Amino acid sequence: MRINSYKNFSLLLVSISVLSFFIGFNYGENSAGAGSFQGDFPQLWKNLQTFLNNDLDRAISFTTTIDHENFKSSRTPLLYIIHKFFNPFVENKIHFIRSVFGISLLVPILFYLCLKQKFKNEDNLLLILISSTIFLSPYFRTSAYWGLEENFGFITLLLSFIFLNKFLSTNILWKNYYFLFLTALVSSLCLYFDQKLSLIPLICFLQIYFSNKTTKLKFLLFALYFVFALPYIYLIISWGNIIPTGDAQARGVGNQLHFAHLGYATSIVAFYNCHFYFTRRKIYLVWLKIFSQIKKIIICYRYSLYTCCIY
Repeated sequence: MRINSYKNFSLLLVSISVLSFFIGFNYGENSAGAGSFQGDFPQLWKNLQTFLNNDLDRAISFTTTIDHENFKSSRTPLLYIIHKFFNPFVENKIHFIRSVFGISLLVPILFYLCLKQKFKNEDNLLLILISSTIFLSPYFRTSAYWGLEENFGFITLLLSFIFLNKFLSTNILWKNYYFLFLTALVSSLCLYFDQKLSLIPLICFLQIYFSNKTTKLKFLLFALYFVFALPYIYLIISWGNIIPTGDAQARGVGNQLHFAHLGYATSIVAFYNCHFYFTRRKIYLVWLKIFSQIKKIIICYRYSLYTCCIY
């Protein structure tokens, strides 16, 4: 009876998460505040047109100026280059938005695969339930609904951990080289999609460097990361900063310290990690008794989030 109740409750939560995601897209939800045709999308569309209507060299040159008329973003232009060459739906705003919505569906799928890698013996329904929680994130939803940039970073982040775990768990020679290349490539892409994700290639590098893999593979790791860093080094030289020139000047990057941001960042980190503290308190045992139906979900969520997304 308890098992059936757990399954029914889990299926209900998964259904609500997925259904709410598609309903939100249908109604043009803007829960994070950056969406809509009056939000960040007009500038993103303008950036895209700059790359569609110019050759690559000229388009990149627009990222080195303070003229926001042609390009305005704090990220590298890699995403627009990918859309230019690989997205067949860039000629129409609605089709483009739908294409990004479809691509964003990879995030919960990859999250599930990450969980499955770490928790091979866990119930599949439980892992599906945990991975479906991403559908409730207002940032993920808004980015998926309005063609924004953030979800591409999530895709490469999750792929990085999948390939890293594959590499660390195999002793077959050709697989070592194959997954090492993929890990270095995809984790490097994290930086190009969002500089805040520079922590991901660092984690992958340290995990491999301190593993028991051969010196030859570790030397190759250095070489791969060096090669994949060259385009960003070129951009830094062109911008004179770590982000495009226009945004760097507007934000005062490198010219001033924003001490207030330390408080904002600390509060955000504390909010997303406070449950780690409370789960160690005795009062948590009371909550487990009250919510016995979802005990297994809470415990697995805690450890899967920590080991899959932070480890």
